[in-house]
Amino acid sequence: MQISFNNDFYFFAQRDIINFLNQSLPDNLKPYKDRFLYPIHLLNVNRILSTKYEHYDYIPLMSELLQDMLGSSKLKSFDNKKPYSFILNYLKDNGIIEQDTNVKYIPGKRAKAYRITEQYRYCQIRQIEIVDDYMFSKVVKWKDNLFDSSIPYLAANRMNLNSLSIDANAATKFLEKKYSISVDDYLSGELTNQVRIDKDLADRYGKFEQQYAAVNKIYFLPDFSRSKANNRVHTSLTSLSKSLRQFLYLPDEKARLFSIDCRNSQPLIFNVLIKQFADRQGIEIDGDLLLYKNLTEGGRFYEYIADKVGYKLTDDNRSEFKKKCFSSIFYNEFYSKGGGKIEMIFQKLFPTVYKVLEYHKTSGTSRKEGPRNLALNMQKAEANIFIDIVCNLLLDHDKSMFFTTIHDSVICLEHHIEVVKNAIKKAFSEYNIVPSLSTEVISDNHNPEEIEDKIWRVKDIVPAETVAKFNEKPSDGIVPVESKKSFIDKVKKYDVSDSEFKQLLIERLGECQDFIRRLTSDQDEYISGDEKFAMKQAFINLRAPVDEVEEFKKQKELAVA
Repeated sequence: MQISFNNDFYFFAQRDIINFLNQSLPDNLKPYKDRFLYPIHLLNVNRILSTKYEHYDYIPLMSELLQDMLGSSKLKSFDNKKPYSFILNYLKDNGIIEQDTNVKYIPGKRAKAYRITEQYRYCQIRQIEIVDDYMFSKVVKWKDNLFDSSIPYLAANRMNLNSLSIDANAATKFLEKKYSISVDDYLSGELTNQVRIDKDLADRYGKFEQQYAAVNKIYFLPDFSRSKANNRVHTSLTSLSKSLRQFLYLPDEKARLFSIDCRNSQPLIFNVLIKQFADRQGIEIDGDLLLYKNLTEGGRFYEYIADKVGYKLTDDNRSEFKKKCFSSIFYNEFYSKGGGKIEMIFQKLFPTVYKVLEYHKTSGTSRKEGPRNLALNMQKAEANIFIDIVCNLLLDHDKSMFFTTIHDSVICLEHHIEVVKNAIKKAFSEYNIVPSLSTEVISDNHNPEEIEDKIWRVKDIVPAETVAKFNEKPSDGIVPVESKKSFIDKVKKYDVSDSEFKQLLIERLGECQDFIRRLTSDQDEYISGDEKFAMKQAFINLRAPVDEVEEFKKQKELAVA
């Protein structure tokens, strides 16, 4: 069972909330049930499909959007009140949602934030079809305005994203193992009561739900929109965890997928704002401005800062330090006397660069809005480079070329790597910046159909219970099958029904798919000792050819008992 978290004509709401509205809405309001579900849908979709929100976080809901979608004119059915305010109050009064009272609402600046109450937060989510013609038309109109499809490079980016697929079964198994949560338990709602009292389970549940939804968005119909606030393109791919990218594939391609991005990407992009500031002020890029530029262009920024603050950078702590460093310098509130240790040392090393930070961080109406404005300006610069310039250059180079973006990186096929690199370099050259680029294999071809072929090529076997249908007495309870065709021939010969064969094939794929994928992959980083032992036993039971057994032993350093 799977839920498509990206169906245009469904809302997503907790089962108990749906039941409550079905039972409790007055008869005159029942025709408007979809409107009551819409704020619930927004909270669920934003929480599940955005990596920045936890299960318990409040989520801003723009009043302009709610007014447009739910209606801002007074209606008799809503006690002569505006539907959007009536609905929000109804949901709050009945304990379905709660508002964050610690954040001050500022019209046009800061939206009111809500979350689903704990009573309903962990209930099973269901998709419910939109039946209200009014809401249906509103959703269609909203979807049409997510991005300007008349811009060729945006249309091409979306079309390429739609051609990308994911091995949903393998990805789901990966998530089940990583978070120790069964997808069947998740979908059935069996964990609802446990999650309320077990914080560790609640955290794992939230992360599992988030990534399971992202997998299903790619599997069913990828999402694509462009933010009017920061110009970034948000897709089902941008909400997919990096650990799940290994399961991506192009159905019509056998080549691997690669990611091309810039080293020190965000500090590097800040050079765009530095250049704009320098041009306005009529100053040269020299001194600490030039030092900062050279460090970020060479991909040595974090190493330099770590050395100056006396922090020993290793492969294990590099990611954590980058987050701490970046948040301390760029997204920390501006204080005239300096902030933490990293920020203070940065200010001494790069006083002019710090003035540019100060300019952006103090451009808001409050301390907290300054860093937000800086973030928006950096995101706009990033989007201009990677979306408006790079994507346009790639489309001009080859209209049939596959490419898509994840904010500050470009996904492409192996034979297009140099084309993408040249496009990124050319885009940055408009700001007199020379980026240092990195190339990473993000996915071998995990096409399930190819995996199925590999399974048959290593001489898959027929389970013992099915062998009985052939009236044979195999040794050790299994019978080798030379090929998929010979198996089908045996099925026909011994009158095994199509439904039985289909079920058998599903079982065999389920048992063998993960094993074969790992056998044919060079990556072994997430395979535990217990799992290797299980794989060894599975390999023996598959009765693979002797040479493949020996190769497997060499690669995985396992001894066959």
